[in-house]
Amino acid sequence: RNFDRMLMLVSQFRKEVLNDTYLHLAGQFLAESNLKQAEHYFLCAKDWKAAVNMYRERLEWDDALRVAKTHGGAQAYKQVAYASAVTLGGEAGVKLLSSRGLSQSAISYALERSDYSFAFQIATLSLPSELPNIHFHFAMSLEDSGSFMRAEEEFLKANKPREAMEMYLHQHEWEHAERVAQNVEGGLEEVYEA
Repeated sequence: RNFDRMLMLVSQFRKEVLNDTYLHLAGQFLAESNLKQAEHYFLCAKDWKAAVNMYRERLEWDDALRVAKTHGGAQAYKQVAYASAVTLGGEAGVKLLSSRGLSQSAISYALERSDYSFAFQIATLSLPSELPNIHFHFAMSLEDSGSFMRAEEEFLKANKPREAMEMYLHQHEWEHAERVAQNVEGGLEEVYEA
């Protein structure tokens, strides 16, 4: 187990397999459950993602976050924090995000992934001011998928009745547009002109 000497020889005489040697050593230490040494060799191999995944698989979120932030940057840190919150689930996951000041970032990331249920959960538990924004994004997604009645509900929850009215106008759903337009200033005139 004289790894330093072995690595010196490999780097001197077989440089082309040095990275593979680091990965082999990381795998060996991982099999022995020596995660710190495995991390060290993953990082020597410039494979910080493997180190993060190793910690994620063992639910060692603090270490996964540390490696992601140090070696992957802010975006990687946010992604790992989001993944940890999803894995922990519910209130525990939201508390993790909130304690790291990542609730807003996690909501944005959830919306990018169309994970509306988790976005609603984060907002409900830690950032209620974001709920209308999430309802709006969810409404647009529902509109795109052709679920117009559900989209209308979400537009109204987002306090965006005009968008619901315009959705119906684009679909030539005059009765629905007229019904929604009653709550939009100048909406009825727009519907009658259409």
